[in-house]
Amino acid sequence: MRRSGRSSDNLVFPNQPPGLQGNDILPEIVWIQRQPTLDHCIQVACYAEELARLAEFSQREVALARAAGLLHDIGKVGVSEEILNKAGELSPGEFAEMRNHSQYGYDFLSQFPDLAEHGQVVLHHHERWDGAGYPTGLAGEDIPLASRLIHLADAIDVMLRPRSYKWSMPLEWVLGELSHHSGSQFDPELTGLAMDWIKTGQLSRCRARIAA
Repeated sequence: MRRSGRSSDNLVFPNQPPGLQGNDILPEIVWIQRQPTLDHCIQVACYAEELARLAEFSQREVALARAAGLLHDIGKVGVSEEILNKAGELSPGEFAEMRNHSQYGYDFLSQFPDLAEHGQVVLHHHERWDGAGYPTGLAGEDIPLASRLIHLADAIDVMLRPRSYKWSMPLEWVLGELSHHSGSQFDPELTGLAMDWIKTGQLSRCRARIAA
């Protein structure tokens, strides 16, 4: 679950996400992502970092959670824009292709030795606590801790983010969904932490910071 990126030439990016250094290869990778995936990943990284700190992760684990949040959907670069932007329900074949993005992300990140651990987090970020997730059906604590956290942060942002085919859900509804799926889809301990974080207004501050 945790590692840093490898160095490259000095890179400077406008509006660079927090937590990335100018000489890090991560910006090169993060910024190849298309919109709206990029905005979503930046928000997930913010949620993941804050929740990791609240959960008293080590500094290394916090850094991994933040970076993996930025990279968790990098595999969608390998999915057709037609599928990514489809407003209606995906066909079974399209859904299967969409699900491949976690494997695509792992395959891509595995090319970089210092990002191998990030690749493992990305590979497993759609696993479920009850073992009904994908791609390998890991369950409970067999799922990497950072993957469990990214899965939760990802779901929160998906529920809150308006898209062409859905409205943004109110926080009360999000809390209800988290409670309902705690212990089945989500790690129950992390879910309780996230619910308290939302109730105390910390999520709203994170969203405002990213939007500024």
